[in-house]
Amino acid sequence: STDSDGKTNASSKKQQQQRQQNGAKESSSDAGLLLSFACIIGVASSLVVMTDTLYVLEFGPEYGCCLFLSAVCISTYTCMRRGMPRTSTCITALVLLAAHLIWDRTSSSTVTFGDANDRIDIEEGLYHDPSNAFVHSIVEEWPERHRTYSAETGKTQWIPTGDSRTGLPFLLNKVEPVNFTRTFFETDDGEVTALDAAVPPGGHDPAKPVFLILHGLSGGSKEEYIQDFVHHANENGSTAIIFVARGLMDLPLRGWDNFHGARISDVHGAAKLVRRMMAKYGSDEDQLLVAVGYSMGAIILSNYVAKYGADVAVDA
Repeated sequence: STDSDGKTNASSKKQQQQRQQNGAKESSSDAGLLLSFACIIGVASSLVVMTDTLYVLEFGPEYGCCLFLSAVCISTYTCMRRGMPRTSTCITALVLLAAHLIWDRTSSSTVTFGDANDRIDIEEGLYHDPSNAFVHSIVEEWPERHRTYSAETGKTQWIPTGDSRTGLPFLLNKVEPVNFTRTFFETDDGEVTALDAAVPPGGHDPAKPVFLILHGLSGGSKEEYIQDFVHHANENGSTAIIFVARGLMDLPLRGWDNFHGARISDVHGAAKLVRRMMAKYGSDEDQLLVAVGYSMGAIILSNYVAKYGADVAVDA
Protein backbone atom coordinates (compact mmCIF):
# COMPACT_ATOMS: atom_id res chain seq x y z
CA SER A 1 0.00 0.00 0.00
CA THR A 2 2.86 2.38 0.84
CA ASP A 3 4.60 1.59 -2.46
CA SER A 4 1.36 2.23 -4.29
CA ASP A 5 0.89 5.64 -2.59
CA GLY A 6 4.48 6.58 -3.38
CA LYS A 7 4.05 5.70 -7.03
CA THR A 8 0.81 7.69 -7.14
CA ASN A 9 2.45 10.78 -5.60
CA ALA A 10 5.41 10.54 -7.98
CA SER A 11 3.07 10.21 -10.94
CA SER A 12 1.04 13.19 -9.74
CA LYS A 13 4.17 15.34 -9.34
CA LYS A 14 5.36 14.31 -12.78
CA GLN A 15 2.03 15.28 -14.33
CA GLN A 16 2.09 18.61 -12.51
CA GLN A 17 5.61 19.33 -13.75
CA GLN A 18 4.56 18.40 -17.27
CA ARG A 19 1.60 20.82 -17.10
CA GLN A 20 3.89 23.59 -15.83
CA GLN A 21 6.32 22.95 -18.67
CA ASN A 22 3.52 22.99 -21.24
CA GLY A 23 2.19 26.24 -19.77
CA ALA A 24 5.63 27.83 -19.93
CA LYS A 25 6.00 26.76 -23.56
CA GLU A 26 2.60 28.20 -24.47
CA SER A 27 3.43 31.48 -22.70
CA SER A 28 6.79 31.66 -24.46
CA SER A 29 5.12 30.91 -27.78
CA ASP A 30 2.57 33.71 -27.29
CA ALA A 31 5.31 36.18 -26.33
CA GLY A 32 7.36 35.17 -29.37
CA LEU A 33 4.36 35.64 -31.68
CA LEU A 34 3.66 39.08 -30.26
CA LEU A 35 7.33 40.06 -30.59
CA SER A 36 7.43 38.82 -34.17
CA PHE A 37 4.33 40.83 -35.02
CA ALA A 38 5.82 43.96 -33.43
CA CYS A 39 9.03 43.59 -35.44
CA ILE A 40 7.23 43.20 -38.76
CA ILE A 41 4.78 46.04 -38.11
CA GLY A 42 7.61 48.34 -36.97
CA VAL A 43 9.67 47.76 -40.11
CA ALA A 44 6.64 47.97 -42.41
CA SER A 45 5.41 51.23 -40.85
CA SER A 46 8.82 52.88 -41.09
CA LEU A 47 9.02 51.68 -44.71
CA VAL A 48 5.84 53.63 -45.47
CA VAL A 49 7.25 56.77 -43.84
CA MET A 50 10.48 56.40 -45.85
CA THR A 51 8.86 55.86 -49.26
CA ASP A 52 5.48 57.63 -49.12
CA THR A 53 5.65 60.75 -51.29
CA LEU A 54 3.76 63.08 -48.95
CA TYR A 55 5.91 62.13 -45.95
CA VAL A 56 9.12 62.56 -47.95
CA LEU A 57 8.10 65.91 -49.40
CA GLU A 58 7.10 67.27 -46.00
CA PHE A 59 9.93 65.95 -43.80
CA GLY A 60 12.65 65.01 -46.26
CA PRO A 61 14.12 61.51 -46.75
CA GLU A 62 16.35 61.58 -43.67
CA TYR A 63 13.49 61.19 -41.20
CA GLY A 64 12.06 58.06 -42.84
CA CYS A 65 15.50 56.55 -43.52
CA CYS A 66 16.52 56.87 -39.87
CA LEU A 67 13.27 55.26 -38.73
CA PHE A 68 13.59 52.42 -41.25
CA LEU A 69 17.25 51.64 -40.50
CA SER A 70 16.59 51.74 -36.75
CA ALA A 71 13.60 49.41 -37.08
CA VAL A 72 15.56 46.97 -39.27
CA CYS A 73 18.53 46.91 -36.88
CA ILE A 74 16.40 46.41 -33.77
CA SER A 75 14.26 43.73 -35.44
CA THR A 76 17.28 41.88 -36.83
CA TYR A 77 18.98 41.89 -33.44
CA THR A 78 15.79 40.64 -31.81
CA CYS A 79 15.42 37.82 -34.35
CA MET A 80 19.01 36.70 -33.80
CA ARG A 81 18.67 36.74 -30.01
CA ARG A 82 15.29 35.00 -29.93
CA GLY A 83 15.85 32.63 -32.85
CA MET A 84 13.00 33.72 -35.14
CA PRO A 85 13.96 32.64 -38.69
CA ARG A 86 10.52 33.22 -40.20
CA THR A 87 10.42 36.77 -38.90
CA SER A 88 13.93 37.32 -40.27
CA THR A 89 12.68 36.21 -43.68
CA CYS A 90 9.84 38.72 -43.51
CA ILE A 91 12.24 41.50 -42.50
CA THR A 92 14.52 40.62 -45.40
CA ALA A 93 11.57 40.74 -47.79
CA LEU A 94 10.65 44.21 -46.52
CA VAL A 95 14.23 45.40 -46.99
CA LEU A 96 14.17 44.13 -50.59
CA LEU A 97 10.83 45.86 -51.13
CA ALA A 98 12.32 49.10 -49.81
CA ALA A 99 15.25 48.80 -52.21
CA HIS A 100 12.82 48.24 -55.09
CA LEU A 101 10.74 51.29 -54.14
CA ILE A 102 13.61 53.74 -53.83
CA TRP A 103 15.61 52.46 -56.83
CA ASP A 104 14.73 54.66 -59.81
CA ARG A 105 15.89 53.21 -63.14
CA THR A 106 14.40 56.07 -65.17
CA SER A 107 16.34 58.83 -63.46
CA SER A 108 19.99 59.80 -63.50
CA SER A 109 19.89 59.44 -59.73
CA THR A 110 20.03 55.81 -58.64
CA VAL A 111 18.01 56.40 -55.45
CA THR A 112 14.84 58.50 -55.29
CA PHE A 113 12.58 59.16 -52.33
CA GLY A 114 9.05 60.25 -53.22
CA ASP A 115 7.79 61.80 -56.43
CA ALA A 116 8.28 65.55 -56.94
CA ASN A 117 5.27 65.55 -59.30
CA ASP A 118 3.05 64.98 -56.27
CA ARG A 119 4.27 68.10 -54.48
CA ILE A 120 1.46 70.25 -53.10
CA ASP A 121 2.08 73.98 -53.48
CA ILE A 122 -1.18 75.19 -51.93
CA GLU A 123 -0.65 77.37 -48.88
CA GLU A 124 -2.22 76.31 -45.60
CA GLY A 125 -5.43 78.06 -44.67
CA LEU A 126 -9.21 77.98 -44.71
CA TYR A 127 -10.69 78.26 -48.20
CA HIS A 128 -14.35 79.15 -48.72
CA ASP A 129 -16.69 80.91 -51.11
CA PRO A 130 -17.29 84.43 -49.75
CA SER A 131 -20.41 84.74 -51.94
CA ASN A 132 -22.08 82.12 -49.71
CA ALA A 133 -23.39 84.40 -46.96
CA PHE A 134 -24.02 81.59 -44.47
CA VAL A 135 -20.58 80.02 -44.82
CA HIS A 136 -18.91 83.43 -44.84
CA SER A 137 -20.65 84.37 -41.57
CA ILE A 138 -19.32 81.18 -39.96
CA VAL A 139 -15.77 82.00 -41.08
CA GLU A 140 -16.09 85.54 -39.75
CA GLU A 141 -17.17 84.24 -36.33
CA TRP A 142 -14.50 81.50 -36.25
CA PRO A 143 -11.26 82.89 -34.76
CA GLU A 144 -8.16 81.91 -36.69
CA ARG A 145 -6.42 80.68 -33.54
CA HIS A 146 -9.15 78.05 -33.15
CA ARG A 147 -8.69 76.66 -36.66
CA THR A 148 -4.90 76.85 -36.97
CA TYR A 149 -2.55 74.09 -35.83
CA SER A 150 0.78 75.71 -35.00
CA ALA A 151 3.29 76.14 -32.20
CA GLU A 152 1.50 79.36 -31.20
CA THR A 153 -1.83 77.54 -30.80
CA GLY A 154 -0.51 74.53 -28.88
CA LYS A 155 1.04 72.28 -31.53
CA THR A 156 2.85 69.29 -30.05
CA GLN A 157 6.35 69.66 -31.46
CA TRP A 158 7.47 66.05 -30.93
CA ILE A 159 4.53 64.63 -32.95
CA PRO A 160 5.50 65.44 -36.55
CA THR A 161 2.86 63.70 -38.68
CA GLY A 162 -0.89 63.92 -39.04
CA ASP A 163 -1.25 60.18 -38.45
CA SER A 164 0.59 60.33 -35.13
CA ARG A 165 -1.33 63.45 -34.09
CA THR A 166 -4.54 61.52 -34.64
CA GLY A 167 -3.52 58.20 -33.11
CA LEU A 168 -1.22 58.97 -30.19
CA PRO A 169 -3.69 61.03 -28.11
CA PHE A 170 -6.05 58.07 -28.00
CA LEU A 171 -3.25 55.64 -27.19
CA LEU A 172 -1.88 57.80 -24.38
CA ASN A 173 -5.17 59.08 -22.96
CA LYS A 174 -8.13 57.08 -21.77
CA VAL A 175 -11.61 58.03 -22.94
CA GLU A 176 -14.43 57.08 -20.61
CA PRO A 177 -17.05 54.91 -22.33
CA VAL A 178 -20.38 56.50 -23.22
CA ASN A 179 -23.75 54.92 -22.49
CA PHE A 180 -25.78 55.15 -25.69
CA THR A 181 -29.46 54.54 -26.34
CA ARG A 182 -29.91 52.77 -29.67
CA THR A 183 -32.77 53.33 -32.09
CA PHE A 184 -33.08 51.13 -35.18
CA PHE A 185 -34.64 52.49 -38.33
CA GLU A 186 -35.43 51.04 -41.72
CA THR A 187 -33.90 52.52 -44.86
CA ASP A 188 -35.74 53.21 -48.12
CA ASP A 189 -34.62 49.87 -49.56
CA GLY A 190 -35.60 47.84 -46.50
CA GLU A 191 -32.21 47.51 -44.78
CA VAL A 192 -31.55 48.32 -41.13
CA THR A 193 -29.30 51.04 -39.69
CA ALA A 194 -29.11 52.53 -36.22
CA LEU A 195 -28.82 55.78 -34.28
CA ASP A 196 -26.90 55.72 -30.99
CA ALA A 197 -27.89 58.72 -28.87
CA ALA A 198 -26.25 60.21 -25.79
CA VAL A 199 -28.01 63.00 -23.89
CA PRO A 200 -26.40 65.38 -21.36
CA PRO A 201 -26.57 64.46 -17.64
CA GLY A 202 -29.35 67.01 -17.13
CA GLY A 203 -31.40 65.65 -20.02
CA HIS A 204 -32.04 66.88 -23.53
CA ASP A 205 -31.87 70.66 -23.88
CA PRO A 206 -34.17 71.85 -26.70
CA ALA A 207 -32.26 75.14 -26.91
CA LYS A 208 -28.84 73.62 -27.63
CA PRO A 209 -27.66 72.25 -31.01
CA VAL A 210 -28.07 68.54 -31.69
CA PHE A 211 -25.09 66.81 -33.31
CA LEU A 212 -25.52 64.04 -35.89
CA ILE A 213 -22.14 62.30 -36.18
CA LEU A 214 -20.96 60.16 -39.09
CA HIS A 215 -18.12 57.80 -38.12
CA GLY A 216 -15.20 56.72 -40.28
CA LEU A 217 -14.77 53.61 -42.40
CA SER A 218 -15.61 50.42 -40.45
CA GLY A 219 -16.18 52.50 -37.32
CA GLY A 220 -19.16 53.15 -35.07
CA SER A 221 -20.15 54.67 -31.75
CA LYS A 222 -17.53 52.54 -29.95
CA GLU A 223 -14.63 54.47 -31.47
CA GLU A 224 -12.75 56.64 -28.97
CA TYR A 225 -12.60 59.69 -31.25
CA ILE A 226 -16.40 59.53 -31.47
CA GLN A 227 -16.85 59.14 -27.72
CA ASP A 228 -14.43 61.98 -27.05
CA PHE A 229 -16.58 64.30 -29.19
CA VAL A 230 -19.73 63.05 -27.45
CA HIS A 231 -18.29 63.81 -24.02
CA HIS A 232 -17.53 67.40 -25.04
CA ALA A 233 -20.95 67.83 -26.65
CA ASN A 234 -22.74 66.53 -23.54
CA GLU A 235 -20.65 68.74 -21.27
CA ASN A 236 -21.85 71.73 -23.29
CA GLY A 237 -25.47 70.62 -22.93
CA SER A 238 -25.95 69.18 -26.43
CA THR A 239 -27.36 65.82 -27.41
CA ALA A 240 -25.09 63.76 -29.68
CA ILE A 241 -26.39 61.09 -32.05
CA ILE A 242 -24.17 58.71 -33.99
CA PHE A 243 -25.40 57.35 -37.28
CA VAL A 244 -24.21 53.73 -37.48
CA ALA A 245 -23.91 52.70 -41.13
CA ARG A 246 -25.56 49.53 -42.37
CA GLY A 247 -23.68 46.32 -41.68
CA LEU A 248 -21.28 47.89 -39.17
CA MET A 249 -21.08 47.25 -35.42
CA ASP A 250 -22.70 43.85 -36.10
CA LEU A 251 -25.90 45.39 -37.46
CA PRO A 252 -27.96 42.68 -39.15
CA LEU A 253 -28.36 42.72 -42.93
CA ARG A 254 -31.52 41.57 -44.67
CA GLY A 255 -29.98 41.42 -48.13
CA TRP A 256 -26.70 42.01 -49.93
CA ASP A 257 -26.68 45.83 -49.87
CA ASN A 258 -23.89 46.37 -47.38
CA PHE A 259 -22.12 49.62 -46.51
CA HIS A 260 -21.20 51.76 -49.53
CA GLY A 261 -19.26 55.03 -49.34
CA ALA A 262 -21.19 56.55 -52.26
CA ARG A 263 -24.62 55.94 -50.72
CA ILE A 264 -26.08 59.12 -49.21
CA SER A 265 -29.77 58.20 -48.95
CA ASP A 266 -29.21 56.55 -45.55
CA VAL A 267 -27.76 59.79 -44.16
CA HIS A 268 -30.76 61.73 -45.43
CA GLY A 269 -33.12 59.24 -43.82
CA ALA A 270 -31.21 59.42 -40.52
CA ALA A 271 -31.27 63.23 -40.52
CA LYS A 272 -35.02 63.31 -41.17
CA LEU A 273 -35.60 60.83 -38.33
CA VAL A 274 -33.54 62.99 -35.97
CA ARG A 275 -35.64 65.98 -37.05
CA ARG A 276 -38.79 64.10 -36.05
CA MET A 277 -37.24 63.11 -32.72
CA MET A 278 -36.30 66.76 -32.05
CA ALA A 279 -39.87 67.86 -32.72
CA LYS A 280 -41.21 65.10 -30.47
CA TYR A 281 -39.10 66.21 -27.52
CA GLY A 282 -40.01 69.87 -27.75
CA SER A 283 -37.31 71.33 -29.95
CA ASP A 284 -37.07 75.10 -30.09
CA GLU A 285 -37.91 76.63 -33.43
CA ASP A 286 -34.32 77.82 -33.86
CA GLN A 287 -32.61 74.64 -32.61
CA LEU A 288 -29.86 73.55 -35.00
CA LEU A 289 -29.14 70.05 -36.27
CA VAL A 290 -25.39 70.02 -36.93
CA ALA A 291 -23.81 67.17 -38.90
CA VAL A 292 -20.23 66.13 -38.15
CA GLY A 293 -18.19 63.69 -40.24
CA TYR A 294 -14.94 61.86 -39.58
CA SER A 295 -12.78 60.49 -42.38
CA MET A 296 -15.10 58.47 -44.65
CA GLY A 297 -18.02 59.97 -42.75
CA ALA A 298 -16.83 63.46 -43.76
CA ILE A 299 -16.65 62.38 -47.40
CA ILE A 300 -20.18 60.98 -47.29
CA LEU A 301 -21.45 64.11 -45.54
CA SER A 302 -19.84 66.42 -48.12
CA ASN A 303 -21.34 64.35 -50.92
CA TYR A 304 -24.75 64.43 -49.25
CA VAL A 305 -24.74 68.22 -48.90
CA ALA A 306 -23.51 68.70 -52.47
CA LYS A 307 -26.11 66.34 -54.00
CA TYR A 308 -29.15 67.36 -51.93
CA GLY A 309 -28.45 71.08 -51.82
CA ALA A 310 -31.32 73.02 -50.29
CA ASP A 311 -33.15 69.76 -49.51
CA VAL A 312 -30.64 68.59 -46.89
CA ALA A 313 -32.20 67.84 -43.52
CA VAL A 314 -29.36 69.40 -41.49
CA ASP A 315 -28.63 73.04 -40.72
CA ALA A 316 -24.85 72.92 -40.76
